[in-house]
Amino acid sequence: MRFSKAVVKNRVLILVLAFLLMIPSCVGMINTRINYDMLDYLPDDMDTVIGQNELMDDFGKGGFSFIIVEDMPDKDVVKLKEKIEQVDHVETVIWYDSSPFPWNCCPTAFSMSSTQKTAP
Repeated sequence: MRFSKAVVKNRVLILVLAFLLMIPSCVGMINTRINYDMLDYLPDDMDTVIGQNELMDDFGKGGFSFIIVEDMPDKDVVKLKEKIEQVDHVETVIWYDSSPFPWNCCPTAFSMSSTQKTAP
């Protein structure tokens, strides 16, 4: 009961304090850079990073990813594909509408490849 009375009594101070603490939180949120490349967080001598760099040196492309989408209308999948194409370091996004062939075994799967080499 004492805690609740203290909260009610000091409600203005608590609100001011909460507002002041929100300011650095908002600044931090605005200045936080989104990094989609998880290899940036790994040490340079790790086998995964070494393999990524070898792929870049030998083939000019790094790792690739698949995204499987279920129960989504084609027009929404096209919008998703366009959004993925805008992500930094995504070089190609392949969907069945990018294929020269009229058939496709998996029309709701994306294949993306990256061209970013991890810094040594």
